Amino acid sequence: MGKLMHDFNCTRADDMNFELMAERTRYLKEDPKGVSEMCQIESL
Repeated sequence: MGKLMHDFNCTRADDMNFELMAERTRYLKEDPKGVSEMCQIESL
């Protein structure tokens, strides 16, 4: 449980314990398509 909470508080995907969550975070924060998705969701 502690490792999962750590991942929720991480700002960098490279610091995360769970690779699946790190991959999704990397996509949403670093990939131009993912960043675009987040911007569209935020504006709703």
